[in-house]
Amino acid sequence: MDVPGLKYIKIEVDEGLSVTEQIFFMGEEGDAENNRYVLDTHVKELEFSYLDPGIETDTEQEEVEEGEAFWTGDWDGADKHYLPLAVKIRVLIEQDEKQLWLPTIIARLRAAGKPGPLPGGAASEAPPAVPLPTPAIPPSPR
Repeated sequence: MDVPGLKYIKIEVDEGLSVTEQIFFMGEEGDAENNRYVLDTHVKELEFSYLDPGIETDTEQEEVEEGEAFWTGDWDGADKHYLPLAVKIRVLIEQDEKQLWLPTIIARLRAAGKPGPLPGGAASEAPPAVPLPTPAIPPSPR
């Protein structure tokens, strides 16, 4: 039974692309298997990359300068305290013993970046837009 509301979701690839969901206010996962849905059994890999606006300079990428956007494979919102500018998703499918990387999906997040202060201490102004780099789509690694 699907219950509307704010949910945690876990996306994974095991027996295909699957999603496990939990209502945000329900605490522990409980019976996660009842909230797990296999979406597509042909999906073999799922890769996420995040476009960091370069607001914080404690990056492991030495060639990145402060304020310069860069792609990273890890994102922890608890550490960053802001959203990425975009999310890149790559999907590998397998059908009839053939593997194929689907076209890369890049979704820009309009609420991304670190908010700036407004008069009275409210924080809701977005930083100036940072142009998205146009990544070259590499050939399939397989």
